[in-house]
Amino acid sequence: MLVGCLIVFVLTATRCEGQSCTTRDIPFNIFSHDQNHELSLSPSDLDASAGRQRLTIAAVMPRTESRKIVVLSDVSGSMLQPDGARSNTNSWHFQWELAADFISAVPAEHEVGLAVFAGRMRPILWPTRDRAALLDQIQSFGLHRTEFLAQKDLGTGTALWDAIGEAVGMFGPFNPGDAIYVISDADDNTSKAPAELVKETLLNAGIRLFAFRFVDPGSGIVFSNSPPGLSGLVESRYTLGELLRDLAGETGGWVTSALRPRAGFGLDPRLPTHFEGPPEMRRTLDFLYWLMEGFYTVRVGFPAPRLRAAPLTLSLRSANKARQRELTITYPHTLRPCTGN
Repeated sequence: MLVGCLIVFVLTATRCEGQSCTTRDIPFNIFSHDQNHELSLSPSDLDASAGRQRLTIAAVMPRTESRKIVVLSDVSGSMLQPDGARSNTNSWHFQWELAADFISAVPAEHEVGLAVFAGRMRPILWPTRDRAALLDQIQSFGLHRTEFLAQKDLGTGTALWDAIGEAVGMFGPFNPGDAIYVISDADDNTSKAPAELVKETLLNAGIRLFAFRFVDPGSGIVFSNSPPGLSGLVESRYTLGELLRDLAGETGGWVTSALRPRAGFGLDPRLPTHFEGPPEMRRTLDFLYWLMEGFYTVRVGFPAPRLRAAPLTLSLRSANKARQRELTITYPHTLRPCTGN
């Protein structure tokens, strides 16, 4: 068990280790809307630009090496019942079932860290390949709700953006393509850091943000894998759920949504380690895990070193417009300045 500490997360320019400032490796994913995962790509299939500057594409490389994924679970009052009351055991068990399902599904070579948050973030386990230790912690929290919520170190309210930013500093260093996986309803009422600062922190570290978002009846959402928005983040224009979705999209990640449960799917004496809910949710979870686990990097080249941040655009080059509409590319939407040589 870990103890919390004060974390300050600071924006820095991206240092291109092993690369000059005239090349950059950018993580991305591409998939068809029918969730066909078997797509092959070559440099001639893609176009890339930074601002108005067209970039050359030297290589497209599938990434299969081990990576780090931090699971960040929201244990604030709003996750348990819309009015904030902490009496709904179904939502509590469901979120820990989701965490256990992910731990059981992610390949053994990847390191997984675990943390929880409400008004403050508490790390639980450093990134590890020890699945038994992770599942033991999840079982402990999932089956001892009353004792867990009686603890005072998590504060009050919900500080989602602060928790994501603190996780970057606490669980680092990260490599490009690593991920943070948030299980939350996207509520935030106590963060000191704005979402825009958190987005910059994630982009600077090369971290992709993923989330499973709880929504309430009446939202019109049952299961959603809709592509994330691509616009800039202006908080006043967004609901919190849209802000989380678009922030994830701009880091090259993804958010899926499902109704907050009103009935448990499998409770005591042990939480299941493989979620057995509705088939459509099973497909949604598998798709989300696939996006986290596997991705490509595209190596782009610049005519001169890029020392300023710029909007990044990555698109499929194809004369077949119908085919273009069938595909979605997820990637970081900002090219960070480089301080390498």
